This record gives sequence, structure tokens and C-alpha cells, in this order.
Amino acid sequence: MTTIRHFAAKLTDLQFKHNPQYTPVDFFFEIKVDRSGLKPKDSFTAGVFSYNSLDDAISHHCRQHLQENGLTAHKSSQFDVFFEVHEIKLVSGQAVRNLWKKKLGVAVPIRPTTEEEFYEEQRQALEQLPPEFREFVSSHAWSDKHAYGYDEVLSEVRDLANELAGCVSSYNLRIMREKTS
Repeated sequence: MTTIRHFAAKLTDLQFKHNPQYTPVDFFFEIKVDRSGLKPKDSFTAGVFSYNSLDDAISHHCRQHLQENGLTAHKSSQFDVFFEVHEIKLVSGQAVRNLWKKKLGVAVPIRPTTEEEFYEEQRQALEQLPPEFREFVSSHAWSDKHAYGYDEVLSEVRDLANELAGCVSSYNLRIMREKTS
């Protein structure tokens, strides 16, 4: 048997100083609850996704609300925000908030790295290498990972730069020893 439960939620944590246009408002959503005898537990459907707990399904809608309103964070500054969630019931044709109320913490969605952030982070990662190696590392990482996005390219740049930095340091020490002997 499938039932539909209705909810209202409102962001109560105002940490979004970078988006002054956002005003916390109630937003409404529904969750389908499947209580079929075939499954050992209830299944909660939010949009096209199925969850094992009601909290996870509600969190889905809250994260979606954040994304739709441009309320995201850079990967280096992840944090949670809180929503006040009420279940809504129809009583005599009027929507009434149920006494059931919950404060739910939700991780702010991570926004993709911008082009400017990418070039700045790449420059910082490559600083540990001699200039002669930087273009090679940058080009190699880009050719291997650009299809997966800036974050994957940056990860590859950091990995290659860290591996090469140790080799370059050892090479420099050996050359200096050879010159002094």
C-alpha cells in the first residue's frame, strides 16, 4: 500500500551571507511511503529516489531546495544548516501543521569549482615544482581527467606534483653532491 505524506520545511539557519537575495520561506513537498508486504521495511520515495528512512527522504528535498536557490558551498568550507520540518494534514479542506515537528541538519550541497578557483588552486599545487615540470604536470592531468571536471583535474595535479616533488628533491641533492665531490 502506498500513501502520500505532505510536509512543509523552512531553513532556520541563516549562514548564507553570500546570497542576500534568499529569504527563508516555507516550501512544500510530498513523500510517498510504500508499505508493501514484499519489503521488510517501509520505503520512502522523494522525487525519483527511494530511501530507507523518512529523514533521508526529507533531507533530499531540503538539499534540492538549497540547490534550487543557489545555496551551495565550496568543497573547502562544507557545513550543515538546519530546517524546521512539519508534517501537513488536510482537516476540513484546510492544510494544518501537525504537532509533529523536527529540526533536521542537512549538509549544504557542494558547488562545482569555478574556472578562476581551478587556475588558482592549480598554480598553488604546482609551486612546489621547478618551472620546467609545471606545464607537463598540468597538461598530463588535464588530458587524463578533464572529462570528469575541474576537481578531478586538481586532484591529479596535486598527486603528480607531490610524487614529482620528492623525486626532484632527491635529484637536486644528488647533483649537489656530485658537484661538491
